Amino acid sequence: MEDIKFSFKTQYDFKTFIRISRAARKTVRKQSSLLIYFCALVAGIAFVIKYFPKEGMELSLSTVIICIAFCLMIVALLFQDVIEASFFKRATKPENMAVTTEFGDEEYVLRSEGGESNCKYSDIEALVEIKEGFILCLGNNIYKMLPKETLTGGNIEEFKAFIEKKTGKSIQLVK
Repeated sequence: MEDIKFSFKTQYDFKTFIRISRAARKTVRKQSSLLIYFCALVAGIAFVIKYFPKEGMELSLSTVIICIAFCLMIVALLFQDVIEASFFKRATKPENMAVTTEFGDEEYVLRSEGGESNCKYSDIEALVEIKEGFILCLGNNIYKMLPKETLTGGNIEEFKAFIEKKTGKSIQLVK
């Protein structure tokens, strides 16, 4: 690889996966997340209108089952980042939990115990900045976290200018 401009070291843990999931939900999956919330709201209103016990009405087994299913749906929506993070963690091989990402002029390289991958800047679909670092969204539920405190080769502002220029994309800020 040519001269390295910037480098990050990432140690993936459950909190990192939660941060990635949250950032993805608020950026690249924003449209589908809004649709899911809307469908849940419509289902909730329909449930209340149809199954909420009225005066003199007995609770049937089907009403109880639908109520439990609706409650589970609400819990899944409230904890979707944690649920998705557990899937991300399961899908990540142990040898890929510690990754060094090095950015050069023509490409960036991901190195871990599991191997090395040379990647093109054009493969990055979105750039996200969170308080703790940057997230590269590569499509197909593939995300790479770059913790700000591990940056070498320059400062945060220089890296932001560099990555925006290389990808042709603006960094989306998620609070």
